[in-house]
Amino acid sequence: MGNSKSSKLSKAIREQDAERVKSILASGKLSINGGPDKLAPIIECVCSGYARGEEEDMRRYEILKLLLQSGADVNVQGQTETWVSGKTASVVAAERGYLRCLQLLAESGADLNITTPSGDTALTLAARWGEADAVKYLTEHMHARMLNHRNNEGKTALLVAASESEFDFYRCMRHLVAAGVDVSVKDNDGNTALMLSVKLEQEDRVKLLTEHSS
Repeated sequence: MGNSKSSKLSKAIREQDAERVKSILASGKLSINGGPDKLAPIIECVCSGYARGEEEDMRRYEILKLLLQSGADVNVQGQTETWVSGKTASVVAAERGYLRCLQLLAESGADLNITTPSGDTALTLAARWGEADAVKYLTEHMHARMLNHRNNEGKTALLVAASESEFDFYRCMRHLVAAGVDVSVKDNDGNTALMLSVKLEQEDRVKLLTEHSS
């Protein structure tokens, strides 16, 4: 019976049907935090769809709130050997730019400093996908020591953003520099953010980093 309810809950979450989610949760007797072979509902919620419209965002937020109110572990991590391996709901929300959900998770006690097996944090992954608003929020709410955290490639969030050329990544870099990150850090290949910006011929970034170099 529990497995059947879990499957129904999973389907309702994927379809972003808040009323069905509420009804299933109210019936009780189901695992709210997933298991070794099952994605935790709270992570599934922020994995559901890529829609960024206001309506979709609110549905996702309402379902997330229902799950948290029902006792979902805000820091449960995804299963190993999957794309969510070691990721919490807040990490996924950050890398997808679901700012409203990220804020709710943080306010509910999410640890924004957790690292994944790749050494990434919510901040480095938000920077990797050019989610500038999430980057700004995280710089204001993470531990200051984590702003210069390096992933397994030796990249900080600044170095991750500097590796890409689109404008959203420049916005990420501006937020990171404004937060006081160390612009002199080198990745495993010996590159600084300034060196990467020069290679990509990004004059606005070169100016930004030069102005903040010691």
